[in-house]
Amino acid sequence: MKSLIIVGAGTAGLMAAYEAASLGIKVTLLEKKRKVGLKLTITGKKRCNVTNIAPMQDFLAYFGKNGNFLRQALKLYGNQDVISFFHSHGVETLSERQGRVFPKSGKATDVVSALEKACLDSGVNLKTSCAVTGVNHQNDRVESVVCKEGVFQADYFLFTVGGATYPGTGSSGDGYLWAKNMGIKTVPLRPALVPLLVENEYISLLRGMDVKNISLEIFIKGKKKKQDFGEISFNMNGMGGALILKHSGWIVDQIDQGKEVRIDVDLKPSLSFEKLDKKLLELKIERKKESYKSALRSLLPPPWVEYFLSNLGFDENQIMENMPKEERKQIKVMLKCVPLLIKGYRKLSEGIVTQGGVHLSEINPQTFQCKSFTNLYLAGEVLDLHAETGGYNIQAAFTGGALSARDIAQRSIS
Repeated sequence: MKSLIIVGAGTAGLMAAYEAASLGIKVTLLEKKRKVGLKLTITGKKRCNVTNIAPMQDFLAYFGKNGNFLRQALKLYGNQDVISFFHSHGVETLSERQGRVFPKSGKATDVVSALEKACLDSGVNLKTSCAVTGVNHQNDRVESVVCKEGVFQADYFLFTVGGATYPGTGSSGDGYLWAKNMGIKTVPLRPALVPLLVENEYISLLRGMDVKNISLEIFIKGKKKKQDFGEISFNMNGMGGALILKHSGWIVDQIDQGKEVRIDVDLKPSLSFEKLDKKLLELKIERKKESYKSALRSLLPPPWVEYFLSNLGFDENQIMENMPKEERKQIKVMLKCVPLLIKGYRKLSEGIVTQGGVHLSEINPQTFQCKSFTNLYLAGEVLDLHAETGGYNIQAAFTGGALSARDIAQRSIS
């Protein structure tokens, strides 16, 4: 019986362990944390978006320039395979808006429990609280991994240690460093799906605000590059939310290249300038004895009113009937265009996923074997492969884990 050591009991590692053990491989699964699948338990707002039923071309597009790497892999192990796995292990699923697939129970813990039980029932030797501290290799083979408990040897090795986001779940960039030290080509780590920092002294006034159905435009060095529609949220020093997270990976790279990034937010995309002007004129008449601060709350929530008046330098106690045409125009323009200069982004550990990792040119796209080492495989977030939210990253991890295990089993009997 051939042996396999898997380092990291997350999405890819758990699926790989189950698949390999089911195919007759002697599997030892090493996990540094006390429990397995910790990052899975917090994904999808603790509901765990296990995959997405988007058509292949759309699915690949969400991975950007590296998406084509997954084309053949997803044909071999795709979203229906993941859904079938969970159904056969007692976890019913349902698909929601934008093709996202969740456990019907709405509990991420059910997903992790099913994966862990499948592994144990298949004979996987699971060792938790067992952190790998080093990798021994000779020529083109990995010989062993080192833990405080001792040295573990095997015929094959699979690294599924995640990226460098949410280090509390066990993902602390270990695989990236091991690969780099082993001479495997890597791409520098950066956060993706990460909140952005805004250069504005009044931005803290908006903390806690969620804004739906807005339009935004992204400018790089003053030139419009992207436009989108959706939901954003604000925190003490910047903003996040689905729409910001969607574009954040690309924005991070623009910032790192020293380029000026500005995001213009249209709070009233369904209203023209003319209709807004009419509304402001009506306010001026109907609520003429009220202050700016009071009357404008019929157009915006109180924090936004305070933000507007602070940025424009208007007296919040000024009476509406005294509002000059120029001030009305400035309010109207700002409703259609709130300019937000992006000064940076939250640190790597606060991103939902990691950009960078092992360069895809080092990996066989159908087997996830490392081309530099004959008995080493890598899958999951340790690779330079990431997508937007929606179950795509989790599917890629399941796919990489399953195909690694199947290739190891095939090589073991050939």
